[in-house]
Amino acid sequence: MRQYASLFLVTTILSFISLGCNTEPEEEDPTGINGSWIVTSWVEDGVAQPEVVQSEVVLVFTNTTMTISGTTFPFIYSGTYTLDGNNQLTAVLDETTGDSEINQYEFLVDATISAASLTLDGTMIAYSPFWPDDSKAIVIGATR
Repeated sequence: MRQYASLFLVTTILSFISLGCNTEPEEEDPTGINGSWIVTSWVEDGVAQPEVVQSEVVLVFTNTTMTISGTTFPFIYSGTYTLDGNNQLTAVLDETTGDSEINQYEFLVDATISAASLTLDGTMIAYSPFWPDDSKAIVIGATR
């Protein structure tokens, strides 16, 4: 009887250990964009925006979501994106303060992705209930 109890205990412990192991495969990222990127430059309509870089802005990508946030400003931009076979990135991000949605931004950009750097070059359109829609040329540079 004691032998069966020991066998049961060992089997139970091994079962719990195996359940605790992550057996799900990692999300595939054939583009290399997934992960965190530190913004090193932000240019709107040809004018550098050094305050964005000074705010320690980070871009975070998963397979379907994009988030832009910084340490010294109160806004978070998050939403979904797609990246096609020609590295055309389209994103729709909601601007929030954490409590409520303020504006919405659409990015239509070419993404140049390497292991250590990312460049997004194209158009950013701001949609707001407070002012007319606004379209700007944008170039964002970032590193890992």
